[in-house]
Amino acid sequence: MDCLKLHFVGDEDPSLFQTEYIIGGRRIHAVRGKTSGAFTGQGSFHWSIAVRALSVLAIQSCMASHGHPCDPILVGDKGSYAASLDYAISKETHWLIDVFGLSEGDVPNFRRVFKRTNSGRKRSGPVAVSFSKSFLQTGAITIRLNSHDLVALPDLEALAQRVRAFEFQTSA
Repeated sequence: MDCLKLHFVGDEDPSLFQTEYIIGGRRIHAVRGKTSGAFTGQGSFHWSIAVRALSVLAIQSCMASHGHPCDPILVGDKGSYAASLDYAISKETHWLIDVFGLSEGDVPNFRRVFKRTNSGRKRSGPVAVSFSKSFLQTGAITIRLNSHDLVALPDLEALAQRVRAFEFQTSA
């Protein structure tokens, strides 16, 4: 089973610090920053709107896999988290390759990780992004905050709200 582990740091304004994607026994690491810096051999990502969207989607999917009644999906119009993540996927941005790696034949792994509806908002209405079904299994996504696994639904929900709060600040 493929696994995704997200490591957050901070209390009031938590941010994603490191990712670990496990595919076929291979571990792919990425850290926040312009380069991997001291973390030699790892990819990197900026704490952007699209990375926030990935984070919220992962937290919601983790919550759903533990029985929370939330929908493990992002839906939105232009400027939303859903649209930002969809755009990053469509453009095959470098950070997605750093986070999820490449499979044989240099095919980006993230192509099999996400499912999208109305990609690129080619039709009227919102875009929707979710993880593929395998990521909705219990244990497929692990969320850590300040070096502690979050498993209690109230803790996961609080983290999702704090990370997502930025979306509502920028769209107002």
